[in-house]
Amino acid sequence: MTSITTVRLFRIVFAVAVVVATIGRERPAAAQGLVHGWGFNAGGGFSDCAANGNPNSLCGQTGVPAAAVVTTPVPLNQVPDSLAIGAGVFHSLAIRADGTVWAWGNNGSGQLGSGGAAGAYSVEPVQVPGVADATAVAGGWHQSHAIRADGTLWSWGSAWTGVGSYSTRLPPTQVPGLEGVVAVAAGEASSHAVLSDGTLWSWGFNGTGLLGTGSFDSSALSPVRVTSLEDVVGVATHFVHALALRRDGTVWAWGSNSNGQLGDNTRVDRRTPVQVVGLTNIVQVAAGSFNSYALRNDGTVWTWGNHSGFDYLSPVPIGGLENVDTLAAGGSHLIARTTEGALLGWGDNSRGQLGAGYPSSFEWAPVRVAVDVPMSRVAAGRAHSLAVSADVTPPTISVPTDLVWTDATTPAGAVVTYSVTVADNADPAPALVCQPSSGSLFPQLWSTVQCDATDAAGNRSTATFDVLVKPADWQLFDLDNLIESWSLGKLGTSLVDKVNKARRFNEVGKYSQACDTLASLLLQVEAQIGKGLTVAQAADVTTIAGRIISVIGY
Repeated sequence: MTSITTVRLFRIVFAVAVVVATIGRERPAAAQGLVHGWGFNAGGGFSDCAANGNPNSLCGQTGVPAAAVVTTPVPLNQVPDSLAIGAGVFHSLAIRADGTVWAWGNNGSGQLGSGGAAGAYSVEPVQVPGVADATAVAGGWHQSHAIRADGTLWSWGSAWTGVGSYSTRLPPTQVPGLEGVVAVAAGEASSHAVLSDGTLWSWGFNGTGLLGTGSFDSSALSPVRVTSLEDVVGVATHFVHALALRRDGTVWAWGSNSNGQLGDNTRVDRRTPVQVVGLTNIVQVAAGSFNSYALRNDGTVWTWGNHSGFDYLSPVPIGGLENVDTLAAGGSHLIARTTEGALLGWGDNSRGQLGAGYPSSFEWAPVRVAVDVPMSRVAAGRAHSLAVSADVTPPTISVPTDLVWTDATTPAGAVVTYSVTVADNADPAPALVCQPSSGSLFPQLWSTVQCDATDAAGNRSTATFDVLVKPADWQLFDLDNLIESWSLGKLGTSLVDKVNKARRFNEVGKYSQACDTLASLLLQVEAQIGKGLTVAQAADVTTIAGRIISVIGY
C-alpha cells in the first residue's frame, strides 16, 4: 500500500469534517419577535382615556406603565414572539407566532376587542377574543382590523368597523362582502382594504372625498369599491386623505388636500384618486395626518404635504434616508427601517416618538432610534411608535456525523445518497441547497458537500461534510482483508496472492492484466463453493471483485 492510501485510511477511521458557520456580519443576540414601544403614552383630551380622572390621561399604547412620554424603546416581554404589529391612534396591536392577536392602550371604544367603557385602557397586552390565524393587523382611532389566513377581514371597536352599522364596542366580527383581503389600512376617519384581485374598497367618513368613490357626501358603513383604481397592491391612510400603490409602482391619492398631502401640485380636495406627480418605482406608501411618504425601490424616501408648518405640494426626497426597506408614518413623524435592521426617525419628536432618548422639536435630519438590535417590523400611531426585534438566529443544518462513503461502481465514481435536514425558529422553513446534491454522481476519492440555508429573515448558515468514493485499489485492500479474516489456510493464501497481483497491475496502470487476474480469482472461487468456501463467502468475493472490474475496465 502507498503512503497516500495510509493517510486516506486514517481519515476513514478517525476523521469527518463538519463545519457550521453563520454567514454575514456579527449581530448581538436578541429575542426574536419582541415588541418595543416608545413615544406618547397618553391621549390628552382627545381620547377616551381622559375620562374618569385617569392620571395624565394615560392610555398605555407604548406598553409602558405610568409614563406619559417614553423617549427610548422599551421591550414588552408580554408579546415576545410577534410576527406583525399595527398602531392605532392611541392603541397598539400585535400578532403572535400562534396567530393570535394581542392589543393594548385605549379601550374606550372597544379597540382591544374586550368590550371597553369610558376611560377604559390597558397597559398590559390582552388577547383579542375570537380571532385566530391572523396575518396582518391595523388600528385606527376607534376601530381595529385583522386579516386572517383565509383572506377574511375581521373588525372590532366602534364607528368605522365596516360591518354595516355605526357599532359601539363591537366584538370581533367578520366584515361581510370582502374575500381575498391582502392588505388593510385604518385611520382616524376611515378604513381601506385591498383584495387579491387588485381592487380597493373603502368605508368611513367621506366629507373630504376620503372614500375615493367620486362624491363628498354620505359616509359608508360597509365597504364600497373605489372603481377608478385597479391593480392596487398597497394602501395607507391616517386622517382625512388616503394613498394607494399600484402594481406599476405609481402612487395615487385622494381626500383632503389642504396642505398638499395628495402630491398633485394643488391644494384641491379630490373625491377620486389622482396620480402623485413625479413618483415611479415605488414599493411602499405611508400616510401621516397632513403628509405622505413613499419608498422607492432604490431605498430612498420621498415626502409631500405639511411638515412643521411648511407645505410641499409635490414629492421631495428626505436627505439622509438611504437603504430603507420599510416605512411607518405617525401623525407628524416617520420611522424608517434600513436593510440592516437599524431604525431611523424623522419629523416631530415632541413626545419622544422618534425614540432617540430625548424629546425635541421637529428633526429635519434623521436620528437613530435607540435600539441596539436589528428590527424587522415598524408601526406608528399618532405620536407613538412600535418595532419588532428581528430574527437573528441562523438556521441549524444537521449533516451526517459519520463518514459518508461508498465504493466506486464505474470509472466515473458512484451515485451517493445522504440525508441533511435544516431547522429554524420561524416559518416558513428555510430553503436548503446542497452541492453536490444527494443522488448525484460523485467522483472517486474525496468530495466535500456544502449545504447552505437562508431563512425568511435573511440569516444564512452553511455546513460541510466529506464523502468518500473508494477507488479500485482501496476496494482491493478491502477484499484482501476480507479473505484473510476467514482463515482459509492454503486456499486463502492462494486467493490473497491473486488479489495482491491484481493490485500491483492496477498500481502501474496495467488494468487489462488486473482484470484478467480478478477473472481468474472468480473462476477459482466458483470451483471452491461447497468445498473451501461457503456460498455466502463466494458471493461476497464475487460482488467485490466484479465491482472492481467494472471500475478498472479493460
